Amino acid sequence: MKFEEFKANVEAWQEARGIYEHSTAQAQCLKAISEVGELADAVIKGDREGLIDAIGDVAVCLVGVAKMVGHEFDLAYALDETPLDATVQDSALGACVMIGLVADSLRKISCHDHSVGDSLDAGLYSLQANAVANNLSLLDCCESAWNQIKDRKGRMVPGGAFVKESDQ
Repeated sequence: MKFEEFKANVEAWQEARGIYEHSTAQAQCLKAISEVGELADAVIKGDREGLIDAIGDVAVCLVGVAKMVGHEFDLAYALDETPLDATVQDSALGACVMIGLVADSLRKISCHDHSVGDSLDAGLYSLQANAVANNLSLLDCCESAWNQIKDRKGRMVPGGAFVKESDQ
Protein backbone atom coordinates (compact mmCIF):
# COMPACT_ATOMS: atom_id res chain seq x y z
CA MET A 1 0.00 0.00 0.00
CA LYS A 2 1.31 3.45 -0.90
CA PHE A 3 0.93 6.24 1.64
CA GLU A 4 -1.37 8.19 -0.68
CA GLU A 5 -3.77 5.21 -0.81
CA PHE A 6 -3.63 4.80 2.97
CA LYS A 7 -4.33 8.51 3.44
CA ALA A 8 -7.28 8.51 1.02
CA ASN A 9 -8.76 5.41 2.67
CA VAL A 10 -8.41 6.83 6.18
CA GLU A 11 -9.85 10.20 5.15
CA ALA A 12 -12.90 8.54 3.57
CA TRP A 13 -13.33 6.28 6.63
CA GLN A 14 -13.11 9.24 9.01
CA GLU A 15 -15.52 11.29 6.91
CA ALA A 16 -18.08 8.45 6.84
CA ARG A 17 -17.92 8.14 10.62
CA GLY A 18 -18.46 11.82 11.37
CA ILE A 19 -14.98 12.43 12.72
CA TYR A 20 -14.46 15.64 10.74
CA GLU A 21 -17.93 16.84 11.68
CA HIS A 22 -17.82 16.14 15.42
CA SER A 23 -14.15 16.27 16.38
CA THR A 24 -11.31 18.76 16.23
CA ALA A 25 -7.69 18.71 15.20
CA GLN A 26 -6.79 19.13 18.86
CA ALA A 27 -8.90 16.10 19.88
CA GLN A 28 -7.35 13.97 17.14
CA CYS A 29 -3.90 15.09 18.26
CA LEU A 30 -4.74 14.00 21.80
CA LYS A 31 -5.71 10.61 20.37
CA ALA A 32 -2.33 10.51 18.60
CA ILE A 33 -0.60 11.24 21.92
CA SER A 34 -2.52 8.36 23.49
CA GLU A 35 -1.30 6.09 20.69
CA VAL A 36 2.29 7.33 21.17
CA GLY A 37 1.96 6.08 24.74
CA GLU A 38 1.18 2.65 23.31
CA LEU A 39 4.23 2.97 21.05
CA ALA A 40 6.39 3.70 24.12
CA ASP A 41 4.92 0.67 25.92
CA ALA A 42 5.66 -1.55 22.93
CA VAL A 43 9.27 -0.35 22.77
CA ILE A 44 9.80 -0.91 26.49
CA LYS A 45 8.29 -4.41 26.29
CA GLY A 46 9.97 -5.37 23.01
CA ASP A 47 6.49 -6.03 21.58
CA ARG A 48 6.92 -6.03 17.79
CA GLU A 49 3.20 -6.49 17.04
CA GLY A 50 2.32 -3.73 19.49
CA LEU A 51 4.84 -1.47 17.78
CA ILE A 52 3.35 -2.15 14.35
CA ASP A 53 -0.11 -1.40 15.73
CA ALA A 54 0.95 1.80 17.51
CA ILE A 55 2.91 3.25 14.58
CA GLY A 56 -0.05 2.64 12.26
CA ASP A 57 -2.55 4.06 14.75
CA VAL A 58 -0.52 7.25 15.24
CA ALA A 59 -0.37 7.61 11.45
CA VAL A 60 -4.18 7.32 11.28
CA CYS A 61 -4.49 10.15 13.80
CA LEU A 62 -1.97 12.34 11.98
CA VAL A 63 -3.89 11.88 8.73
CA GLY A 64 -7.00 13.14 10.52
CA VAL A 65 -5.23 16.17 11.96
CA ALA A 66 -3.69 16.99 8.57
CA LYS A 67 -7.10 16.82 6.87
CA MET A 68 -8.66 19.05 9.52
CA VAL A 69 -6.00 21.74 9.15
CA GLY A 70 -5.74 21.46 5.35
CA HIS A 71 -2.17 20.14 5.27
CA GLU A 72 -0.66 17.95 2.57
CA PHE A 73 2.27 15.94 3.87
CA ASP A 74 5.73 16.53 2.39
CA LEU A 75 6.21 12.85 1.62
CA ALA A 76 9.72 13.28 0.22
CA TYR A 77 10.76 14.36 3.71
CA ALA A 78 8.34 12.38 5.87
CA LEU A 79 8.95 9.03 4.18
CA ASP A 80 12.75 9.29 3.99
CA GLU A 81 14.05 5.84 4.93
CA THR A 82 17.62 6.91 5.70
CA PRO A 83 18.48 5.13 8.93
CA LEU A 84 19.24 7.42 11.85
CA ASP A 85 22.09 6.70 14.21
CA ALA A 86 19.63 6.23 17.07
CA THR A 87 18.62 3.43 19.37
CA VAL A 88 15.11 2.05 19.35
CA GLN A 89 14.40 3.95 22.56
CA ASP A 90 15.87 7.18 21.16
CA SER A 91 13.63 6.92 18.11
CA ALA A 92 10.57 6.33 20.33
CA LEU A 93 11.47 9.39 22.42
CA GLY A 94 11.78 11.33 19.16
CA ALA A 95 8.23 10.33 18.25
CA CYS A 96 7.02 11.57 21.62
CA VAL A 97 8.71 14.92 21.03
CA MET A 98 7.48 15.28 17.46
CA ILE A 99 3.84 14.49 18.28
CA GLY A 100 4.22 16.92 21.17
CA LEU A 101 5.25 19.58 18.64
CA VAL A 102 2.05 18.88 16.69
CA ALA A 103 0.09 19.43 19.91
CA ASP A 104 2.01 22.61 20.70
CA SER A 105 1.43 24.01 17.22
CA LEU A 106 -2.33 23.39 17.56
CA ARG A 107 -2.58 25.24 20.87
CA LYS A 108 -4.18 28.65 20.71
CA ILE A 109 -1.37 30.02 22.88
CA SER A 110 1.86 28.50 21.62
CA CYS A 111 5.23 29.16 23.21
CA HIS A 112 7.08 28.18 20.06
CA ASP A 113 7.16 29.36 16.49
CA HIS A 114 6.56 26.35 14.26
CA SER A 115 3.75 25.59 11.87
CA VAL A 116 1.23 22.81 12.21
CA GLY A 117 2.25 21.53 8.78
CA ASP A 118 5.94 21.35 9.61
CA SER A 119 5.09 19.60 12.87
CA LEU A 120 2.86 17.09 11.09
CA ASP A 121 5.62 16.32 8.59
CA ALA A 122 8.10 15.89 11.45
CA GLY A 123 5.60 13.68 13.29
CA LEU A 124 5.18 11.40 10.28
CA TYR A 125 8.94 11.37 9.80
CA SER A 126 9.37 10.31 13.44
CA LEU A 127 7.07 7.33 12.78
CA GLN A 128 9.18 6.44 9.74
CA ALA A 129 12.33 6.68 11.88
CA ASN A 130 10.73 4.39 14.49
CA ALA A 131 9.80 1.86 11.86
CA VAL A 132 13.32 1.88 10.37
CA ALA A 133 14.96 1.63 13.82
CA ASN A 134 12.84 -1.48 14.46
CA ASN A 135 13.42 -3.07 11.04
CA LEU A 136 9.83 -2.33 10.04
CA SER A 137 8.18 -0.50 7.19
CA LEU A 138 6.01 2.51 7.98
CA LEU A 139 3.79 1.59 5.04
CA ASP A 140 3.34 -1.94 6.38
CA CYS A 141 2.37 -0.45 9.76
CA CYS A 142 -0.11 1.86 8.01
CA GLU A 143 -1.58 -1.03 6.04
CA SER A 144 -1.96 -3.06 9.22
CA ALA A 145 -3.79 -0.16 10.91
CA TRP A 146 -6.02 0.26 7.88
CA ASN A 147 -6.89 -3.44 7.86
CA GLN A 148 -7.87 -3.20 11.53
CA ILE A 149 -10.14 -0.15 11.17
CA LYS A 150 -11.61 -0.47 7.68
CA ASP A 151 -14.54 -2.61 8.76
CA ARG A 152 -14.98 -1.00 12.18
CA LYS A 153 -18.49 0.33 12.56
CA GLY A 154 -19.39 3.31 14.66
CA ARG A 155 -19.67 7.05 14.58
CA MET A 156 -18.15 10.11 16.17
CA VAL A 157 -20.87 11.78 18.19
CA PRO A 158 -21.17 15.44 19.17
CA GLY A 159 -18.62 16.08 21.89
CA GLY A 160 -15.93 14.11 20.10
CA ALA A 161 -16.33 10.55 21.39
CA PHE A 162 -16.15 7.66 18.91
CA VAL A 163 -18.89 5.17 19.73
CA LYS A 164 -18.32 1.73 18.26
CA GLU A 165 -21.45 0.14 16.82
CA SER A 166 -21.34 -2.62 19.43
CA ASP A 167 -21.35 0.07 22.18
CA GLN A 168 -24.40 1.92 20.87
